[in-house]
Amino acid sequence: MMYIPYFRGKQFDLIGLRESVSKDLIGKSTIPLVEPVRDSKQLIKTLEEFIKYQQKILVVANPGVGQVQKGVPRLHDWAECYDSPYVIPVYITDNFLKVEEIQGDDYAFLSTNYVSGKLEELLETHTPKFHLISDSARLRKVVKDNRILLTDPFTKLNSGADYLDLEDEFYCDDYKFLREDGYIGFSNYGVDGKHYYDKGFPSRTVVLHILYKDKFGSVRIKHFASDSNDSYGDVQVKFREALGKLVRWQQHFSKEVPLTVGLKELISFYETKEYPGPGTIKKLIVMHQMELIKIVME
Repeated sequence: MMYIPYFRGKQFDLIGLRESVSKDLIGKSTIPLVEPVRDSKQLIKTLEEFIKYQQKILVVANPGVGQVQKGVPRLHDWAECYDSPYVIPVYITDNFLKVEEIQGDDYAFLSTNYVSGKLEELLETHTPKFHLISDSARLRKVVKDNRILLTDPFTKLNSGADYLDLEDEFYCDDYKFLREDGYIGFSNYGVDGKHYYDKGFPSRTVVLHILYKDKFGSVRIKHFASDSNDSYGDVQVKFREALGKLVRWQQHFSKEVPLTVGLKELISFYETKEYPGPGTIKKLIVMHQMELIKIVME
C-alpha cells in the first residue's frame, strides 16, 4: 500500500521534506507529491536532495494554483529534474492538458474533477504509474488501474479558537481497507487541507495540529489551541500555551505517542521558552507527519 502525502510547494513544506529525506524519516512505501506554487530555488534544492538520497518524489508539471501555473515564465524551472528516475512528473487532467505534453513512461495523473470525454481519451492511450483520484463515483467508474484515493481529512474551521471545542478527531485509516476496493494506495492534503492560500492570514489563536496513532492502529489528529485569544498580539505567550498542552499530553501518553524527530524538536521549545516562528513550526510538523506515517505503515 502506497502513501502519497500532498504538499503545496511553499518554502517550509519543502524544507521539511528536505530534512525528512536527509534524516531518513520517509518510509519505503511513501512518495511525497509536491505541487509547485512559487518560482524559487527551494523546489530545485529539494529535488536535488531527493535525487541525492535516491528517494522518489512526485512533482506536478502543470500546477493549478500559485504563481507558476501553466504559461507563466519560470526562472527556476523544475522540468529538467524529470530526467532523474527519482523525480516523477504528475499531470493534472484538466481541460488544458494536451496529450503531447505527457513525456516518458514513468508519470502519474491527478484527477480531482471529472472532465467529460477528456479522461477517457487520455486513458485510451496512456497508463500512468499512479492515478490519484478524489472520492467520486464517476472517477471510480472511469479510472480502473493504479488508482490512489486522494482525500482531505483535515477539518478547517472558521477560527483558530474554534479548535478549543474540537480537541481530537479521526484523521485516516485508509491503509487498512483500500486494497479491497481496488486501490494501490492513499493520499491526503496533510494538516493544511485542500484549499490553497497564497499568503497566510493573521490569527488571534495559535493552534498546533499533531497527528498520532491510536490503539486501533488508526491515525487521529489533536488540535492544541492557545487560550489568550482576545487580540492579535503576544504570539510567544500563545505559542507557549498551545505547546504546554502538547507537552503535557505527550508526557501522559508517552508510550502511545513516541517522540518523532520533529515532535521532539517542537517540544524542546517549551524548555528553552523560545518562539521559533510559524515557518519552523510548519517544517517540524511536516517532519513529524512523515515519520509517524512511516511508523504506522511499517
